[in-house]
Formats: sequence, C-alpha cells, structure tokens
Amino acid sequence: MTELLFKDQLAAVSEAERAELLTDFLRNETARRLDIDPAEIEPRGQLTSLGMSSLKAFELKLYLEEQLGFRLRSSLLFDYPTLETLVPFLLSKLEAGNAAPVRRAPLAAAVAEPPADDLQSLESELARELEQLAASDRTGTARH
Repeated sequence: MTELLFKDQLAAVSEAERAELLTDFLRNETARRLDIDPAEIEPRGQLTSLGMSSLKAFELKLYLEEQLGFRLRSSLLFDYPTLETLVPFLLSKLEAGNAAPVRRAPLAAAVAEPPADDLQSLESELARELEQLAASDRTGTARH
C-alpha cells in the first residue's frame, strides 16, 4: 500500500482549509523534533527561540521536501522563521505547481549522514543569517 503524502492531504481539502491544515502539520512536526508540546508554538513565535538548531531545521526541511514533493532551500527555517511566514511561502510553492517529485534516499539515511559539503554549506549560510539577524537586532531593524 502506498503511503499518503501530506501534499495529497492538502489537495483533498478546500483552498480555505489548506492554511490551517498546513499550520497544524508544521506545528506538530516542529514540536516532535523539538520535543515540546505543539501548543507552545505560536504562529508569530521564532522557531529558533524554541530550540530549532541548524541540524533540526535541516532534518525538518528534508521531511517537508519528502511530504510536499519539491525541493526547498537549506536555509528555509531561517528565511521563514515563524509559522506565520512559512505557511504562506509553502502554500505559494504548492499553488505554483512546484510539486515535482523529489528523488532521494530515505529520510533517515539522509539525516544520519548528510554530505559533508552540504552540511558545511548549511553551517556557513546559517552563520551568515544569524550574524545578519544579530546586527539587525542591535540596530533595531529586526525582521518580523
């Protein structure tokens, strides 16, 4: 029996219900990785303030690729650090027809042994993003 992907569940509901369904899905999957109660994740809350490390963000990104059927940037959760920003982005990708199949090894294998160059690139990209966020916080121009 073929496993139902989350993108198929989204396709089965009305457009009006998709944002709520995707928000709940992201809240639950994020909470599972952070080992917290899903109720602790507010739509406007910064995921990094809840303990989202670069490795956990990378693992969640891989899972989202698998479930939604399209590739995402390694910096996804740092570019869209809240559910309030992430949900519209992902919905727009789905609506734009970017759901080409993602072919890869099983998620567990990919997370267990990420390619060194991908991990190094991710770490560098995340370090730059964190430096920019810290600088914007110091100058009072933080992104919301």
